[in-house]
Amino acid sequence: MSPNSYIISVDGGASSSLCATISLQGDLIGLEKGKPIAAIHSNYRVRKNLLNLIKKTLKKKGIDIENCKRISVGIAGTPYILEEKLIESITQILGDLDHECDFLINPDIKTTWAGATALEEGVSVYSGTGSNAYGINKKGKSVGVDFMGSLLGDNGSGYDIGVKALRSVAESLDGRGENTSLKGTIFEEFGLKKEADFFRKDWRSLPRKRIAKLSKIVNEEAKSDKKAKDILEEAGDKLADYGKTVIRRLDVGSVDHIYYSGGVFKSPYVLNSFIQNIRREITVGIEEALFNPVLGAYLLACGDISVTIDDDLLINLDKIKKKIDKLRRR
Repeated sequence: MSPNSYIISVDGGASSSLCATISLQGDLIGLEKGKPIAAIHSNYRVRKNLLNLIKKTLKKKGIDIENCKRISVGIAGTPYILEEKLIESITQILGDLDHECDFLINPDIKTTWAGATALEEGVSVYSGTGSNAYGINKKGKSVGVDFMGSLLGDNGSGYDIGVKALRSVAESLDGRGENTSLKGTIFEEFGLKKEADFFRKDWRSLPRKRIAKLSKIVNEEAKSDKKAKDILEEAGDKLADYGKTVIRRLDVGSVDHIYYSGGVFKSPYVLNSFIQNIRREITVGIEEALFNPVLGAYLLACGDISVTIDDDLLINLDKIKKKIDKLRRR
């Protein structure tokens, strides 16, 4: 392959997306942030947002599309929504780009796993706005847990923590629950003056991401508030259940490591509960994810075109991951 060859790697999200162009040696060429690319959106919207993001990334750095060897995309949403019609719509982008190369399309739970493990056997447990777990064992068997969204899952996620914080305030106000300092901080966060303001507010209209941000408030209050601490420790237990469930379904002993990622794990209360819960039942290595989903999509593409994933490549990816993470957090 040409020394100028590269891979276009996209991490599609429900609120925003990232696109990186990365050489086959692991050097970052271009990086841009764009609009949402999620399976819940219309095929037209997914195709339009993905095409615009790729064009924006290429144009800003003057990158020649002819040197692209693979376009690897992780799309937010349940794998069962990645139907043939959606995949066909995405692959039509190649005609718009006037370039011939294959698309690699995966659900984001797989690109998250690929980044977390660098394509080695293991289990990835993620908790950000939502939550899920995915693993592949030494025999290549794969299992996913909870990719059904907030109505049926997202246990231990930022959204789950935020909802429980709001519920604890409601229960405290009407006498069903214990008093909690979360009341004062949440009132301040939303500019509420009196109890009636809390009950009048249309909480259902708030975006999931806005509610998920309350997890940071809960983490701060947990230093002195028992209820806040209990909410976070319960989240850690729920996320541990995800990891243990995947391992049991893959067969205990067929997986050596669990990797965790996502902003919720920045809470020491969540992380400590997560680790302690797992270690009470299973002997397995537990560590932070090696790479982010953007690099996970890249690594899947490397495997698809037979690029050797050696120490030199991983060292180079380690050098660029902070820059990608920084843009992801904006």
